[in-house]
Amino acid sequence: MNMKMLVILTRGALEFQLEDVFIANGVKGYTTFHSVEGAGETGATPSPFYWPGLNVLTFVVLPTEKAERLVHDLKSLHKRKLQDTHERPIPFKVFSLPCEEEL
Repeated sequence: MNMKMLVILTRGALEFQLEDVFIANGVKGYTTFHSVEGAGETGATPSPFYWPGLNVLTFVVLPTEKAERLVHDLKSLHKRKLQDTHERPIPFKVFSLPCEEEL
């Protein structure tokens, strides 16, 4: 079976909305790391500025077709958040990699 691993990085403040998208897509398994620090386009974490707080990093492995539907809905969430911020960049990234289960 062809699978993809999605790596989703966002501020903790968006975690519940991310989980809502997972539920809507029937995602039953994922792993989330809290209090992830780093720096990027929207600044460093922790940050007291526009998007305060720490990041969450979430891994999801799904069959390719289901992963592509999830990415579509994540892009929709991203678009809504951009509208909320009047197109100001938001800390929300999604990466995909081919994935094989080895064990």
